[in-house]
Amino acid sequence: MNTPSTNFLEGTTMAVAATTSTTIASSSAANLTSISEKLSTTTPAPTTTTTLPPYNHACDDFDKYLLANPTVTMPSSGDGSMETSICGRKYYVSKATASRNDAALRCKSLKMALLTLTSFEEMDCLFNFKSATYWTSGSKEDPIYKGEKYKWCSTGFEVSSNLISSERFWSTPNATSDNELERCLAFTKSGQNNGFSLKICTDLLPYICQYTVDCPKTCNKNNSLFDANGNIIKKSSYGLWFSIGNFTYLLGNKPLNWFDNYQRCCALGMETLNVGSLSEQNMLTAFSLTFNKDNWTANFNYWTSGTQKGAPVGNFSWCDPGGPKPLVSSLIWQRGQPDNLGGNESCVHFRFVLNNTGAILSDRNCTNKYIYACKGPLTTTPKPCKASCIASACTRNPNLFVGLELRGKLDGGTKQCLSKIVAKNEDATGDWWLSGTDLNCESNFHWCSIDRGFVSSEVAWKSGHPKVGFDCVYLEARNGSMLLATDNCDEKKKFLCEVRKKGTSGIAMQRECAETWDISPEEIDLLLNVLAFSTANITQNLKCFLKCIGVEVGMIGFGDLNAIATLRNIELVSMEDPVKMERGFVAYDECSGKKSNDECVTAFETYKCGMDKEPNIVNEIVTKNAGNNTVLVPPVPCIPVPRTCWMEEMLPCVADETLIAEFKSTGHTSIGKATAFGPSLNQTAFVSNASSNIGYNVAFAYTYCCSLNMKLLEPETFNDWYLPFGKYAIGGYLYSPLAGTRSISPSQDVWCSNGKPVPEALFEDRWRNNNIKIYCQSTFLVYPLHTDEIWVVSVPGADIPKGMIKQMSNSSATYYLAEQPGKIVGIFFCVPK
Repeated sequence: MNTPSTNFLEGTTMAVAATTSTTIASSSAANLTSISEKLSTTTPAPTTTTTLPPYNHACDDFDKYLLANPTVTMPSSGDGSMETSICGRKYYVSKATASRNDAALRCKSLKMALLTLTSFEEMDCLFNFKSATYWTSGSKEDPIYKGEKYKWCSTGFEVSSNLISSERFWSTPNATSDNELERCLAFTKSGQNNGFSLKICTDLLPYICQYTVDCPKTCNKNNSLFDANGNIIKKSSYGLWFSIGNFTYLLGNKPLNWFDNYQRCCALGMETLNVGSLSEQNMLTAFSLTFNKDNWTANFNYWTSGTQKGAPVGNFSWCDPGGPKPLVSSLIWQRGQPDNLGGNESCVHFRFVLNNTGAILSDRNCTNKYIYACKGPLTTTPKPCKASCIASACTRNPNLFVGLELRGKLDGGTKQCLSKIVAKNEDATGDWWLSGTDLNCESNFHWCSIDRGFVSSEVAWKSGHPKVGFDCVYLEARNGSMLLATDNCDEKKKFLCEVRKKGTSGIAMQRECAETWDISPEEIDLLLNVLAFSTANITQNLKCFLKCIGVEVGMIGFGDLNAIATLRNIELVSMEDPVKMERGFVAYDECSGKKSNDECVTAFETYKCGMDKEPNIVNEIVTKNAGNNTVLVPPVPCIPVPRTCWMEEMLPCVADETLIAEFKSTGHTSIGKATAFGPSLNQTAFVSNASSNIGYNVAFAYTYCCSLNMKLLEPETFNDWYLPFGKYAIGGYLYSPLAGTRSISPSQDVWCSNGKPVPEALFEDRWRNNNIKIYCQSTFLVYPLHTDEIWVVSVPGADIPKGMIKQMSNSSATYYLAEQPGKIVGIFFCVPK
């Protein structure tokens, strides 16, 4: 009769049915007798074939018995009790005896499973239990078909061959048996002789039940990922590898859910990351504490194989290939963890915290995406070679004018930038040493100054190069062509150095990329405006600007997205917000597959996808990388901006016959009039109207003079100045722009029209005989009407060529030329060619 009683395990009321172990055991004995009869029955073999008798897999009878008895009476309070092992795990230890299958059924009634011991550490954890021989769920495979194989029937995993082959596994040297009926594994706890032995499955023994978790039942290695020697093909493409103690670890480069993480590691012939002991966790902590957030090149958040799925809350186990293995109680969890937040956090997450906290665990939802991580036996596969760079530190010599760094990398943007320099500076042609080399690592070229390998898609070699035996890389600059070549490192060549401009590293990097690809501040702002960006027509240069930024911050490398660096940026802006991090990882998963033959397009499509999916996270990443970090101070105050013939090269110079006729017949135009010019005042020049409110756009002045078939002032002697300027003074400073000049050195300009030097004697005192006439911003030359000398002026904060031409495109004729105390005024003169 069924009577209610209090369940001593859970503290709840359940129905308990009276039964005896012998009744159930008789059914189990009948099954084993049937098996025995099959094994002892022989059939005369035919002359040509042999038929194997029927066989049972190790757990056939175990599984069938549990299925045939879906309900069973729970053990009474006197049959056993809950015990805690020295490792902090809870077990049910029986006093009553039962057959092996009946024991499994009784564990099932307790919502537990018959004991499995998958490691010697687990065996040692039972040290404090009463000495006895207990049933486990281990079974030996039918010898007629399978031979010496064992399986844990509670979990479905094979018993590790490493355990079976060890003397320590067995209670005595002769614990195994040739008796075909002795197929069930029992664990003997007896002082120093703990171990397993084979018993007849119908023997009546006490038993131990444990909580177990639902681990994946398959773990298949993907042989297509390995070469003929058993080595992983393209090993480095899976993430970062390192070895500590007796293990080799892989910190992956892709976010996966918990189950996919498990399968990924299986495919690579490894286990999912697990932390078998406190000492192992301490070694991982010690490893991480040698880094900080600036030099840590891995990610921070990884999955482990730990789970409590299928077990009561708090009973976590590692899902090893050999079956569940309980977590040791001494492992360090994040404060407040595990908390099973929301009742659905069943899997164990691993995090590197780069402070004294180190490596810690927490519980998370198994469907969340974190970076996959794997673990395996210590391996010593050879590392790929890396070119040898100069070992000495790169240190500025304060006695020299500059202390820069040998030029590293030559991507599309850099080539474009250098091409402009070569086109405008004859001295820039020639052969220039760079920081590239393959010294001691044939054909594996490396940029020493930035510690990166060459990106093949961005490297243009000179025909016949690189040459074997010539290990150092130089740049051959000829007529706008930029090609790499190799030579003997001892050869004498010019060398090309670079330095980042003053500013925070992020801002300086942004400015460089913007200048390289001719991007305005307005276009940069567009990138962070979600609504405007989604509908804007994005230019190719802006796409390449995005790629340039991605390369500089390490998020783009080797032609595509750098997974680890990109994921790390997501982590850094969402570290304490798991939900936000999950959204970022999901967005990465969706956007990281964008590919194009044009790497600028790939960068743009990836960025656009990120802005569509998670604009706030993308904006935070951009802000972080352009943020208030250490200010870089170059060894020179700035990079001087030489004057160029930008007007002559970029603006049309076309005569307007209608305007010329009007000027000749009337002596004036809508914006100016004729004036006498020359020492004898016998020539005619044009002078614009003067204003106290505006100045003229220099580009406009140039093209207007061209329209009159004239030119801006281009004096070669003091006589060329002779104009009645005084009559045009209106109470302020008047500046007349001069014709275009080109700086051929920091101290010398030539006129763009004829290449003749601008006379030194014509400059005002502060610039006369001064070695430096170019500055940190763009400048042009003017003639102030209140003096008889040339001045060098700039528009504060402006790029003069770009600003002038942009205003011209907007049909604006005016522009403030320079600022002096008092008035801002402007005027220009055109003289005969």
